[in-house]
Amino acid sequence: RVQGEEALLPCYLFLAPAVLFVALLSVLRGYFQGMGRMAPTALSEIVEQLFKAGLGLLFAWRCRDDPLRAVEGALLAVTLSEAAALLFLCVEYRASLPRRTLRVVRPADGIFRSVLPVMVSAALLPLSQTADSVIVVRLLARHTARAVSQYGLLAGGAASLVNLPATVSYGLAAVAVPAVAAGEGEEGRRRALSVLFLTLLVAIPCAAGLFLFARPAVRILYPALVEEDAETLVSLLRLLSVSAATLAGVNTLSACLAGMGRAKNAAFAMFVAVLVKTGLQFVLVNASLAVGGAAIAVNACYMVAFFLDLFYTVRKTEVEHDHGDRTWRRARRRDGAGAPRDAGGG
Repeated sequence: RVQGEEALLPCYLFLAPAVLFVALLSVLRGYFQGMGRMAPTALSEIVEQLFKAGLGLLFAWRCRDDPLRAVEGALLAVTLSEAAALLFLCVEYRASLPRRTLRVVRPADGIFRSVLPVMVSAALLPLSQTADSVIVVRLLARHTARAVSQYGLLAGGAASLVNLPATVSYGLAAVAVPAVAAGEGEEGRRRALSVLFLTLLVAIPCAAGLFLFARPAVRILYPALVEEDAETLVSLLRLLSVSAATLAGVNTLSACLAGMGRAKNAAFAMFVAVLVKTGLQFVLVNASLAVGGAAIAVNACYMVAFFLDLFYTVRKTEVEHDHGDRTWRRARRRDGAGAPRDAGGG
């Protein structure tokens, strides 16, 4: 009702159980990644995508004469795919445990306080995208009768393709947390920038490819679109192509900041970026730019988050300087009056 499209109700009902499955999946994937085992996470994602694509195509084909039912079937496939991946990881987790009785342990309050900034940082973007589905649609409705379908071209078409490089780079972000956390001060920053370099090495060519080959990509992936919608999607894809690189960079830098104990900085950066995006939406989603204004706002959001995250990653703090001074003094006491060897500071 808030979105102005009550026909979406069954879609939400089919998707709702996936919220629980995804939350539990995140815990198990994080557990295996923290143990340095990336294979269970990778295999669970393959299982997830096989079920999502296979069942989604099957349900959509069976309901091909009723577009709304076809969409509902595709969304039901999403929920079933998350359940299948969760079952796979539960079996893997059970097999990895030693033969002993399990006890449920109440986590310490310190654990929740430490992960709260990470949770906030991770939640801000999807929450803002939920708000976009209301704000942008209502702003578009002032100028067109096809507000929902135009927003669908942005969020379901262009954004899905732009998110692909970030998804491909997800493995680097996952590895970044334990790798960066293992290094202190300058070493942690060096590792973070190395991971960022590898991420951009993948994402920037993808962004260029999306811009250069937007038209054939739309023609191949969305052949059923009418000419007007296809042209709109091509324009949106070219506009959003820059975000293919910045979003991948944001994901990696956010993970690195979490590993460096600076998750609050990542949360603040995303909060500022979301504010910028929302403000620009009210200015740019007008009769002349239409849904393209929303795409420009998304680009600005990821750029702001990227450069703020980069600033917080390379910035040295007073705590690090104090740690370096203490390390230098300990090394001098150990080695005598001469210059410290591998002091790591000073």
